[in-house]
Amino acid sequence: MASLDEKAFQFNKKIKVDFSSDSGLLLYREFDEKTGFSQLIQERLKFKGPVSHAVHSNAKVVIQKIYQHLAGYHTDDQADELGTEPVFTTVTGKKRLASQPTLSRFNQRVDAETVELLAKKKSQKQLGHII
Repeated sequence: MASLDEKAFQFNKKIKVDFSSDSGLLLYREFDEKTGFSQLIQERLKFKGPVSHAVHSNAKVVIQKIYQHLAGYHTDDQADELGTEPVFTTVTGKKRLASQPTLSRFNQRVDAETVELLAKKKSQKQLGHII
């Protein structure tokens, strides 16, 4: 069995693992890549109206919030201090994270219909490659 240092991540084969406090997110990102979780969010997340951020799509904001929570950063204002942190920018595929005001504006746009669309299950056929 290969050690973690010998295994390349599928989402970015150039990454070399040297664990620090937030680098465990790389493993979550690898899991995300294998399960298609972020892809599912990007496909299913819909909002009424034309409101969208030019740089940070609604789906990318959700994904950023998930990774922040996984790493223990539970408040939106922590996004400002994480803005260019290398592990976060790598796992989200962005040069800079969405700021606290962007996250807060996003929170105001989420309604029951948005949550319902995200809650719909993939068909068993779609999940076949994961199971």
